[in-house]
Amino acid sequence: MIAVQHVTKSWSDMTFIHRRGMLGLAIAAGTTIPSTRSRSSPSPSPSPISRITLAEFGFVGDWSQESRRGTDDTQAWRKAIVAAHERKIGTITVPWWVTGASFVADAIVDGPLPSGIVFEAEKPIDPAGASGVYIVYGGSKTCWNVDHRGRGGSEGRWTFRGLGFRTLDARATMFDFNRAATHGTVRDTDPEKYSSLEHIRFESCFFQGAGGGSKQSGDAIRGAKLFQFSIDETSFIRDFRRGIWLYGCDNCTISVRSFLCARSIMLEASGTFGNDNKIDSRFIGGSPAASSEDVYFIWDNCNSTAIHETYLEELDHELATALIYLDGYETLVLRPHMAGRPAFRLGPNARDIVMIAPSITRYEVVHQPI
Repeated sequence: MIAVQHVTKSWSDMTFIHRRGMLGLAIAAGTTIPSTRSRSSPSPSPSPISRITLAEFGFVGDWSQESRRGTDDTQAWRKAIVAAHERKIGTITVPWWVTGASFVADAIVDGPLPSGIVFEAEKPIDPAGASGVYIVYGGSKTCWNVDHRGRGGSEGRWTFRGLGFRTLDARATMFDFNRAATHGTVRDTDPEKYSSLEHIRFESCFFQGAGGGSKQSGDAIRGAKLFQFSIDETSFIRDFRRGIWLYGCDNCTISVRSFLCARSIMLEASGTFGNDNKIDSRFIGGSPAASSEDVYFIWDNCNSTAIHETYLEELDHELATALIYLDGYETLVLRPHMAGRPAFRLGPNARDIVMIAPSITRYEVVHQPI
C-alpha cells in the first residue's frame, strides 16, 4: 500500500496528477486540458402531438402520509401506458388529485416500456419534495422495471418531468433499466446482450428513499447499457443505498442538485462500455440512513469521466470510506470542493487522472486495491 497525505485549508491553483502508479502535484493555474473524446449532449425529447391523463383510467391519487394508506393506482398506470402506445400518444399527465400522491402496490412496468413517452406532473414537485405530484411505491422490488434485454436495436426516449418518487421499503428500487442489478450472472456480464436504451431524461424530479441503515438495498435509479441518460440540476435524490448506478453506460450526464445517499453516484465499466460520462452535481453529502455498504460519494471505474465543480461534504464524521473512489483512466476532476477524509481512494487500475484547482480540507489520498 502507498499512502500520501497532505493537510491544508484550500488549494486554489493546484493540479492533482496520478499517472501509472506515480502520484504527484504540480502548479496548474490557467492550465487548459484538451479533451480526448467528444461528449455529446442528450437530445431533446420529441414534441408530443397529444396527451392523455391518468384520470381516464381510474386514477385516484389519495395516498396519505399520516395514515400511510391510499387506493392502489397500479392498474391505472398500466392501462395508461398501453393506451399511449396503441393510440400513439406522446404524453401521459399525472393529475393533482386529493393528496397529489399516487400509491402503487406493485410494479408499474415489469418488462418493455413503449418508446417515446413523456410522463409529466400536472403540479410539479417542489424542490423540497413537500408539495406536488408523488408516486409512492409500496412494494419491495422495483417500481419501474424497464427490461429490454435481448430485443436488439435501440429504444428509449422517455422523459420524466416534475414528478416525486418515494419508496416505503428499504429493499425497494424506483427505476431499473435493463436489470442492472443482475449483470453479475454469466449471461448478463456482457452488455452486448442488452438492447441499448437512449435519451432517458429526468427533469425537476425528487427521489425519497425509505432509509433503513444496514437493511437498505434499494436504489433510486439503476441502468445498464444506457446512452445519453441525463438527470438535471433541479432534481434531488436522498436516502437510498445508491442514488444513481450506471453499468456499461456512455455519454451520460448527472447534474442532480443534491445527493444524500450512501453511494450517491456509481459508474461501473463493462468491456468497452462505460465512457465519457459527466458529473456536475452541485452538492453530494453522505447519508447515515442509507449505509448498508462502504460509503463513497462518487465511485467510478469508467474511462474519460469528467467531474466538474462538485461540492462534496462529509456530514457525519467518519462516515465515508472516501469521498471519491477512482479506478479508471483519463478522469478529469475540475474545481471540486471537498470537505472530509479521506478525500480519495485510488484503485489498482487508476491512471492518467488529472485534478485542477481543488479546494480541499482534511485531505488524504490512499492508493491501494480494495
